[in-house]
Amino acid sequence: MSLRLRTSDRLSLAVIIAVLLASVTLLPLTTDRSYLVFSSILVVALGVISLILRRFRLDSGLVLLIQAVFTAVFLFLVSGTFGGDGNIFSNFLGHYTEATDFLRSQAAPLPPNPGVTLLLVTAVAVVMLLTDVMVQAIERPVWAIAPLVTLFLVPALGLRDDINFWYFAAVAVGYLVILMAEGISLTDLWPRRIRRSSSERRGGAMIRILATTVGIPALIFTFVLGMITPTLNSDGWGLSKPKGNDGPLQLTDPTLDLRRNLNQPENRLVLSYTTDQPSGAYLRMASLPVINQNGWQLTGMQLNSGNNLPPAAGYQARPGDVTRKTQVEIKDFRSEYLPLPYAPTSFNAPGQWAWDRESLMVLSTASNRQDATRNLSYSVDSVDIRPDGAGLSQAAAGHPPDAQLTAPMPADIPNDIVDLAVKITADQQTPALKAAAIQEYLRSNTFTYSTEPLPGSGYQALQNFLFTDKKGYCEQFAASMALMARVVGIPSRVAVGFLPGEASGKTWNVSIRDMHAWPELYFEGYGWVRFEPTPAFAAPAWSVRGEAPPQSGAPTPSSNPSAQGEPTPQAPASETPAPPPAGPEVSNAPWARILATAAGLAIILGLLVTPMFVRMARRNSRLEAVGDPDDRVENAWREVRDSVVDLGENWPVGSPRVVGAHLAHDLNGTAAKAATTLSLMVERERFARSHTISADLAAIVGEIRHGLAANQDRSQRILATVMPRSLFVRES
Repeated sequence: MSLRLRTSDRLSLAVIIAVLLASVTLLPLTTDRSYLVFSSILVVALGVISLILRRFRLDSGLVLLIQAVFTAVFLFLVSGTFGGDGNIFSNFLGHYTEATDFLRSQAAPLPPNPGVTLLLVTAVAVVMLLTDVMVQAIERPVWAIAPLVTLFLVPALGLRDDINFWYFAAVAVGYLVILMAEGISLTDLWPRRIRRSSSERRGGAMIRILATTVGIPALIFTFVLGMITPTLNSDGWGLSKPKGNDGPLQLTDPTLDLRRNLNQPENRLVLSYTTDQPSGAYLRMASLPVINQNGWQLTGMQLNSGNNLPPAAGYQARPGDVTRKTQVEIKDFRSEYLPLPYAPTSFNAPGQWAWDRESLMVLSTASNRQDATRNLSYSVDSVDIRPDGAGLSQAAAGHPPDAQLTAPMPADIPNDIVDLAVKITADQQTPALKAAAIQEYLRSNTFTYSTEPLPGSGYQALQNFLFTDKKGYCEQFAASMALMARVVGIPSRVAVGFLPGEASGKTWNVSIRDMHAWPELYFEGYGWVRFEPTPAFAAPAWSVRGEAPPQSGAPTPSSNPSAQGEPTPQAPASETPAPPPAGPEVSNAPWARILATAAGLAIILGLLVTPMFVRMARRNSRLEAVGDPDDRVENAWREVRDSVVDLGENWPVGSPRVVGAHLAHDLNGTAAKAATTLSLMVERERFARSHTISADLAAIVGEIRHGLAANQDRSQRILATVMPRSLFVRES
């Protein structure tokens, strides 16, 4: 086995470097860096295996099989270092299951977890295998960008913040290393002349040409893609882009924070507040108005600046309404949502804040908005919405201003959930009594409160909660009630925030495990009304059938006396319109939409014509009438070869004289003569002691190219110009 560096050796080393650089793009996902150590060892080992086996000219399929077996063994060994019950096979599969549950209940950056570490190492290993296959097995190094950029897309699409461009730059540099290795290897395929120094100069020229015609466009492409990709929205994670004065904001998913906080090992204090009312208050942070197969979601909204908020949607002020003044002191709790009693009328908080008219959510618009609430002190004025039970029992299910979001029953709701909602409410005649019946059902002994992570998401999770496990925490109870309310014709949404906490003198203390979710239903004259289907917490008196309204405003235990008052019949909604899109609200200015569309089309067009301009730059560089005569002749010959390949033909096999004769046979007059002349020049350049150039190489190549194109139809000529095949195949 020769020790000389071969083409496969260079490519194996390039793949190792590229995947190592790409693996750092997963760093924003976790606070544990151990995955990088394990994955680096595995990547280097797989690269060395590829290098050695390909030196023995083993079949690519066999190389991949050996790499895959080594990967499996390595992952088993890594899994064994994490401990367990002693059975390495059950531990191995158990760590992947653990990672799935952990990802469902935690938000990035993830704390250390063995399952997540194993999952990240596996992801890097898969990318390594795919990249090696594309570069070595199927000999398409240009395609290596696909698996490499996949690692970047994982944090780019899944994280709440935009990813630093330098992570994508690492992918771009790794990709360029592969292209450079391929370019250097191409020079080895050309016959070497007696004078070694001239050959080396030609190899250096090839590298410079490659860097100019391929490397720079590749970096430009990755820069454009890197600037676009991190800002993509991911509705499946509950993300959204409310629109502020300075453009769209990427919001966190409050349900992920809810799951993580309810499972904290230590129940620490996160905020305290004082109020001029004897009772505490639910502190509401976010509102999720859209339901689809992925669960309850945020939606696009238009944010408004200022400290004074409009009246709560649908609420009609009444004599004796309770107003509340609250002073809040937040500890070490980071969020972009400002916790407020509902319904807030004004607030005074340091920093940059904006509010949404429909939900009365208040969001930070500062550059560090993820930490906006940490150690924050602020005050808020609000109105307590306390419906009287008799009045609410006769109220109709109103039509909220955002009814297009909060009223429709999605057409894809599972039939068993629809049937259950109809069954529970069959004996009730008004919307409020139907809502009370749903709440009463969920608060019954049929269901158990538990914060343990359960399988499934969206509709599947609710089906599992309602019909199989029948246990869950506030998110499942709130989501189920809000969804069944939609079924029976009541507009609904899910709120996320904090329970009132515990009183200590005049101060109310709220801990991390007081984070909570509850449904809000809409009724005429009352607007959005809070319900409490989670049995671990007392239901508000107005939501319990026949209960008198509380005097203090504090939640009271549930009871079930007969309904009071004469209800107004209200039939369930019969139409099931499709849910509206949950994307961000688009600016009303038509020029903004035009510019956005034009920019998108320009980027797409730029990517489509990039191969054409790369090919033109390569041709111009090759045919420059300067430099070493040997290099000029070889570059002219390469240009003819690429022109043949671009047109979909195969490059003839043989010496320059044989190739020239073959080309001349298919060309007419001047083009045939030009092909013969150039082939003889190449032969003299390679084998004669010295030679001179008296002809115009650019003109000779131009004649040959013109003759080659004349033999093809117009569609083939256009395809050769726009998508030159020579950029994507190896020289032979």
